[in-house]
Amino acid sequence: MKILQLLAALAVLGVLGVLWLRRPNLPAAERGRRLAETNGCFACHGAAGTKGTANPGRTDKTVPTFAGDLMMYADDARDVRAWIVDGVTPKKKASKTWQDQRAAGALRMPAFRGKLNASQVSDLVAYIRAGLPAVADTQPVAVPQGQGAAVAGAALYVRYLCEAARTGVTYSGNFVAGAPWTIV
Repeated sequence: MKILQLLAALAVLGVLGVLWLRRPNLPAAERGRRLAETNGCFACHGAAGTKGTANPGRTDKTVPTFAGDLMMYADDARDVRAWIVDGVTPKKKASKTWQDQRAAGALRMPAFRGKLNASQVSDLVAYIRAGLPAVADTQPVAVPQGQGAAVAGAALYVRYLCEAARTGVTYSGNFVAGAPWTIV
C-alpha cells in the first residue's frame, strides 16, 4: 500500500515537473501587461494604458497614459519604478504644486510597495516602457526567437500596443468586483 502511495506521489511530482518545464517563457513586457491587468492599472490608465480616465479636480484632467502623457511625469525607467512602488517620484513628492494637484484630484496613484516584488515591478516597468520612444537606459521589447509564433506575437503585440490601435476600444469604470465596465 505504501509503495502505491509513493508511486502516486512520484507520478504527481513528475507531471508537475513536466508542466513547470513546459510553461511559457514570456517576455518581461508581457508579464508586466498581465500584472497591470490583474492589479487594476487599466481601470485608471485605460485599456493597455492608452487612454487615461477622467480625473476631476486636476488641471491635467485625466490620469496619464503609459505613452505620451507618461513622459511628463517620468524622465526614465527609475521614475517609472518610483511611480509604481511609491505612487510618486521623489522630485514630484517634493513639489508643493504637485502635492496640491494630487490633493485636488479625485484619483491618486496608489503605491504598490509591499504588494509587488522587485521582479514584478521590473516587469511592469518593461511593459509601460515598451510603447514609449527610445530612451538611453532601456531596450525595446525583444522578440524571442525559437519559442514559437505565439510567443513572438505576444512580444510584438506588447511592443506596438496593437489591441488598442486595432479596436479603438477603451474601457472606463471602477476596478471593483462586479462593477460594470463601459465601452467608450
